[in-house]
Amino acid sequence: MSPPGGQWNKNISSEEIGGEFVPGSVIHCGVHGGDARFPAVIELVKPQQLTVWSGANAGSHGIHGFMFSRGETGLL
Repeated sequence: MSPPGGQWNKNISSEEIGGEFVPGSVIHCGVHGGDARFPAVIELVKPQQLTVWSGANAGSHGIHGFMFSRGETGLL
């Protein structure tokens, strides 16, 4: 599965989702250089339009949103 890792954050080495990519599902993210893993919760999914998830790690809370649009070569 990508995003979340690799493309947007080089410190994320792996992602695993234990079900469908729907609001409320949890993505377990792994961090380079260790066995640390942290959860991110899918908050909003509008297929081929918008994906939002949130998570906390090392005392910080983040919300990430990705908007998609159609381009000449497909979905951007």
